[in-house]
Amino acid sequence: MNDKLDKAVAQLQSGWLAPHERPILVRWPGHVASTIGNSRLVPHVPQGSTPPTRAPQLRAEIHPAVREGRFWNDEWVHDPATWGWAYAQRPDQLAIRLADHCVAGRAASVLVLTTHRLAVVIETKFFGEPEPEPEGQQETSTGGGLFGKAMALARSLQSNEDGDGKEPKPEVPLLTTLWEVPLSAVRGFRPIPKGRDLEHIWHLAIDFADGSMLEFFAEYAQSDVLHIHKCFQRVPSPDPTAPPIQPR
Repeated sequence: MNDKLDKAVAQLQSGWLAPHERPILVRWPGHVASTIGNSRLVPHVPQGSTPPTRAPQLRAEIHPAVREGRFWNDEWVHDPATWGWAYAQRPDQLAIRLADHCVAGRAASVLVLTTHRLAVVIETKFFGEPEPEPEGQQETSTGGGLFGKAMALARSLQSNEDGDGKEPKPEVPLLTTLWEVPLSAVRGFRPIPKGRDLEHIWHLAIDFADGSMLEFFAEYAQSDVLHIHKCFQRVPSPDPTAPPIQPR
């Protein structure tokens, strides 16, 4: 996990972060579900426009009991594939828009909280429409023995030859933003104990100023919230009418 976090922070620092902006929390979303008014979506389906991506699908599948709604309260937290749940009255509220873009980025989504904003980012190589498969791909596949490897080597050499004498390509940023909001849109952060076991399954809740909320699995949610408030030099308050957190 440390290697994964170090890589993510290095990518953020490679040009995505603004001057004097610091990362506070980085998470990798799994499957997200949602409740919008009286409607439940398991898994969540984007309710608004999202940019196209060619990111890989999540490997784990939501448990059938969760997918079919066969639970009473928060038993869904015992399904390791269900990472989070968004709650709102309308599909245009911020928790739902956050869920929309976590889903759009699939397994490549990264949730980032900084001293300036809350965002969902993705590696730029996964951004955009899926590339069409070239004709005859099966015949030229590198996984098909010596012939495939020879064809791959030939294509590589041809690519190098074609590149001679051309202007260098402009540097492409490592990360692309799918969605972001300023911290003025966030009311606060809370650790929530959930589940039906003797030991709680902790989730971290993001309360938005528009009344919507996203909660997601966070093993050390209590420490995470203390860390967040320490970064903002602010004591956590349970008051739901507290003003939005602002960087200092």
